[in-house]
Amino acid sequence: MNLFWLLVLAHLVGDFPLQTDRVFYYKHRTRWGILIHIGITALCNVVFTIPYLRYPGYWLILFAMAVLHLIYDRTKIILTLKKNMPDNFPLFLFDQFLHFGTIYLATLLFYRWYPGGDAGVSGFYANVQLIQLLSGLVLIMFAIAPVNYFLINDFYAYVGKKNRPHWQFPAGKDRIWGYLERGMLGLALSLQGWWLILLPFAFLPRPLFLRGGNSLDFALSVFFSATIGLGMHFWIWG
Repeated sequence: MNLFWLLVLAHLVGDFPLQTDRVFYYKHRTRWGILIHIGITALCNVVFTIPYLRYPGYWLILFAMAVLHLIYDRTKIILTLKKNMPDNFPLFLFDQFLHFGTIYLATLLFYRWYPGGDAGVSGFYANVQLIQLLSGLVLIMFAIAPVNYFLINDFYAYVGKKNRPHWQFPAGKDRIWGYLERGMLGLALSLQGWWLILLPFAFLPRPLFLRGGNSLDFALSVFFSATIGLGMHFWIWG
């Protein structure tokens, strides 16, 4: 199932770090902007699965995945911007469920068409442990930020303190320190051993550079980073 993990990594890279603020703006504010995002994610699928491009049927699978990604994201934009559906954590979670479900079904279809499809795959593309580690780190560093945003604002809306949105999504330059914080924490707990020396440094960026930040954001970042990091350690290396 090498292909599954490669497509997971490709999705995480394309949907989070490469969906920059500008790409996100064009995606939601212009008719053609969504094609930029779809193009980036499709390119990630190609780059991260190069050994599988030799199979003609795989190109059809990649095309179908791009079309479905376009449908998912366009539908979400219509529902939230035009139909006034709340853009909240359950919707975010359901959207990601659709993406990962599509990856799983695409993988099953590929191996049904090409039962020996992993033959000849070597190096990085065959190193499942490395691919899983990178996927987990991308998830920790970049995906936790929007998760925190939705959870915090949904919480404030639930308790009725202020109308949503209460907490603004951090600007690009402010998110850098969060990336470092979560990345070091996740890396230390997933690899352990001498990597645990990173733990003290994981808690330095926020007090030094993000004074006055949201305490819930910090608590959720630590919780999710630690949980996913430890989960990766036992999942990948047992």
